Amino acid sequence: MRHRYATHGIPAELATYFENMAERLAGAHLFIGRAGASTIAELTAVGRPAILIPLPIATDDHQAANTREIVAAGGARAIRQEKFTASELAKQIQALAQHPETLANAAHAAWNCGYPNAAADLADLVEGFGGAPMQDVIRVGAKPAVEKSKEALALERAE
Repeated sequence: MRHRYATHGIPAELATYFENMAERLAGAHLFIGRAGASTIAELTAVGRPAILIPLPIATDDHQAANTREIVAAGGARAIRQEKFTASELAKQIQALAQHPETLANAAHAAWNCGYPNAAADLADLVEGFGGAPMQDVIRVGAKPAVEKSKEALALERAE
């Protein structure tokens, strides 16, 4: 694959995994890749349009499910692996490249699908249960709130 790209003068970095995704996404105009949950979260957090190819052997086809909201919103396009060909990919890229506003609109739509504060929102929700802050609910190694003295226990037994 590297040779093919080089032969056609296409600069590309190919790898099974990249450590610095935030940096790479910041410089990308379009993401092309799998549709794992972390990938979708990263794309929507920074508003990057995508062409997603869900992994067909993912449990319960969950990668296809991951694409539904962002595709419906217009922030991505999805190509099933069995339909993923060079011709189909070229067609999708060309459709986006011919109209720059389409790519910009897709970026905005992807960003609108994001939940960048999801962890904080979830923590707030959990803390809201019972109306007490988490630190007051969970006390590791704390003594019971009401501790009776030996004298009080002796009086109760005597009565």
